[in-house]
This record gives sequence, structure tokens and C-alpha cells, in this order.
Amino acid sequence: MDYMQALSALKQDLLPNKLIIKGEEPYLVKDLIKKITNKYIEPGMEGVDISTYNGKELEERVFITDIQSPSFFSEKRILIIDEAQRFKISDEAAEVLKNLDEGIIVIFLPTAGDGFSRSLSRQGITIDCKKISRDQMMSWIEKELRLKNKKISFEAKKLLVDQSRYFDRNSAVSLYFLKTELDKLAALEDREIKIKDVEALMQAAPEDNIFNMIDHLSKGHKSQAFKIYSDYLASGNSIDSIVPLMARNFYQLLMVKVFQESGLPIQNWDKRLGVSHNFIKTKLSATAVQYSRGELLRALDLCLEKEALYKSQSLDKESLIQNLLLELLHK
Repeated sequence: MDYMQALSALKQDLLPNKLIIKGEEPYLVKDLIKKITNKYIEPGMEGVDISTYNGKELEERVFITDIQSPSFFSEKRILIIDEAQRFKISDEAAEVLKNLDEGIIVIFLPTAGDGFSRSLSRQGITIDCKKISRDQMMSWIEKELRLKNKKISFEAKKLLVDQSRYFDRNSAVSLYFLKTELDKLAALEDREIKIKDVEALMQAAPEDNIFNMIDHLSKGHKSQAFKIYSDYLASGNSIDSIVPLMARNFYQLLMVKVFQESGLPIQNWDKRLGVSHNFIKTKLSATAVQYSRGELLRALDLCLEKEALYKSQSLDKESLIQNLLLELLHK
């Protein structure tokens, strides 16, 4: 089941009461949970009829007790288990879940990118909140602005989408970033948002910030690179996203280096590179010139090595990333 099918089922009161909600679009995951709680939980009773647990810390006896406890004031009681793949479901718990009362909804939320166990997948219906299509994005932008009594020109809308890098291959940009940009644009006095407004107000996408940091590293600009790193975290971005984004950027730079050395025209890079916006391809090209192919291979290996380290061990991630930046300064 996907996000839209889940919404349709919710409107018809046909949504199953045992759900595993996952997917690469966290905005849709949160939005779906919000719509479920709004439908079934009495306003003001959220603290009473919604229980949220972390799967790593949740005790089995607490779980079994809670999924048998009815709601106090709302139509249904909702249990939400974050990091659900870390919760070991025993045969006893599975049996209670199998006979779950219709007045209880259990929502399992496996951590993005961490998958979920086969035993968890058997406990309910999986809803996959995938990234939306370009057409859906265009409609969503219009709807969000219409709710604020605003409209947007087609050119401005296209620029907003392109510069967000949402549709780049393996992009980590979510709808949260675009929602923040739309809120800023909606605060303008004019009712119609034009291309000049997007150009003036749009913040760099998270991936662009990481790319700019790498660009400063390539030029030996230590203070500028560390400032971007600090600002990135201060803006609320996840520290866990930094090294994967760095690895992705170095991989793209390596591909661009190969294209440059082989004489492949820039207009033929789109499909292989996963980037279609000419401005971004030009930036990648200019930074790739700063490196040799060997230096890019070394940088990519360093990033992948650090990524594997902080996925497998309990480390001080800030120190790990800062040391990585220092190593990359001395290319």
C-alpha cells in the first residue's frame, strides 16, 4: 500500500489497525500519522490516548499491556513504536497482535535506511511513503500555496523544484525542505510568487551546502568549510546525513572527472550522472577540475570508510566528521 492508497482507506474507515509505515519521504510518513491521529483522537487527549515508544527500549510486557488497553476518551487508542526494527516481537506478543481489538491502532516505524526484520513485516500492512513524482510535486506546491491564499507562476514553480535537487538521483532532499521554502515565499506581500522571488529567497538545498563545503575543501579554505559544516547542523539538518552526502558528491565529482577526461559533452551527462540542471552540472565541472582522479578516489574511499564506521559502532560522530574534513583538506 502506498501513501495515497492509505489516505483513501483512512477516509473510508478501511485502514487496517496494524501498520508498518516506512519510506524515503519522511514528510509523508509524518503527515500520514498526523491524519490518522486527527481522525481518531479527541482534541486535547493526545497525551492520554497516544503512546509513543522507542523499539530499542520498549519492554515486551509494557507493549503487551498497552495493546490491550482501550482508549479513555477517543474513538481509538494509538501506539507508535519508533525504531520498530529494534523491537523483538515474541510469539506471545505476536499472538496478542493477531487478535488486536479494533479500537487499538499499532503503528510500527522502522528507521529509514535500516530496513525491518521479517518478523516485523508479518505483523501488519506495510505502507510505503515513496518520494513523489514531478507532477505530484507541482500539484502539491500549488495546493500548499493556495491554502495560504497565494499562487505561483509556472516558471517560479519550475525553478523552485529544480533548485531543490529533490529529483536528483539518490537525493536526500525531502518535502520538509520545500515546505520551509514555500512558507518563506508565502510570507511575501504580493499574492503571486514570481521567479525573482524564488531567486531572492530560496535557501541552498542541503546537498548544495555539502557540495559548497567540499568546494572549499578542494581550495584549502578550512575556515569556510568548517563554517558551512557548523551552519548545516545549526539549521537542524541531521548529522547522520553529512557523510553519505559527501560520499555522493565525491562519487558525482569522480564521474564528472571521467567525463571530462573522455571528452563527453556536458549535455550528455544527465542520464549517467543523475543530474539534469545545467547550473549544477557546471558547478560540479568547476570543482572536479580542482582534483585529480586519484584524489577523488581517495576522498570517496575515506567517506565510505567513515560512513561504515559510524553505522557499525558507537562513536563521537562530530569528531569523526571533523577529522574527515581535516583529512580531505590535505588531499
